[in-house]
Amino acid sequence: MGSNNIFFDENFTRYKLIKSNPGKIACNWLFLPGGPGIDSNYLLPLVKEIEVDGNCWVIDFLLNGSNLQDNTGLDPDKIYRKWGDYFLAAMNKFDNPILVGHSFAGYFPLFFPELEKILKGFVILSTAPIPPTLPTLNIDKFEKYAKENNLPFAANAVNAFLSVPTLNTAREQYLALVPYAFPEDTRAQGIKLIESLFINVDTAYWWITKGSKAYSTINWIPEKIPVLILGGTHDFITPLSLFEEDRRFHRNNIEIVNIPNAGHFPWIEQPIFIKDAFAHFSTNKIYKS
Repeated sequence: MGSNNIFFDENFTRYKLIKSNPGKIACNWLFLPGGPGIDSNYLLPLVKEIEVDGNCWVIDFLLNGSNLQDNTGLDPDKIYRKWGDYFLAAMNKFDNPILVGHSFAGYFPLFFPELEKILKGFVILSTAPIPPTLPTLNIDKFEKYAKENNLPFAANAVNAFLSVPTLNTAREQYLALVPYAFPEDTRAQGIKLIESLFINVDTAYWWITKGSKAYSTINWIPEKIPVLILGGTHDFITPLSLFEEDRRFHRNNIEIVNIPNAGHFPWIEQPIFIKDAFAHFSTNKIYKS
């Protein structure tokens, strides 16, 4: 069912068609949000900025962001455990799917080797090859950066959220990460972005307490499909160096690109760079694969 280019499948996964641009190949660019728990609407400026052939969709699984429709009768834990099934079902619905995963959504697919035979391409944006959760992700670099820049250690805000998981503490958790996610000159924009996010508190809490443990060691490195890994030089939440230092990702089909003077949401600081990177990937990798 659907209306105004919004559709739901049998798993209550929500698909929003943002734009279409006929081209050489009928590709479907599938944008998945980070978090998890954060509604995909924050990706709309990115989707509208890039120029690629095909259809551009943003996707939210059941219980992510504002996708709260639920006639399954399942408790939330069972729904979260089915996210992998929902994910593969979503990818299989499209011809020539190109997955664009931001943060968590760039990490989560690396547990599904089935994607090697499904995807036409994969863009990994502002992600790391280890669980993107503050208490477990690269804690030494967090501490080092905090000391060098006289910043409060953001784990305190995470602990407050874990003690009392509410919308307020969830938002405070993300606000505490602003200095790690944005260069100094875009932090005001970062605060506005965080304050505008639709956050599903239960989903965010599940990921930190359970999901990051269930999905702790990736088991798929793309072997043949074209992969573009993008990360900002000022992203201290998911530093691109974690991919650069991981020899498993040193493959001919994988390109790793640093985005200068950009943070965790690099389309804010470097929209033209992002636009050009997607154009180059689609022209030189997707159409030639």
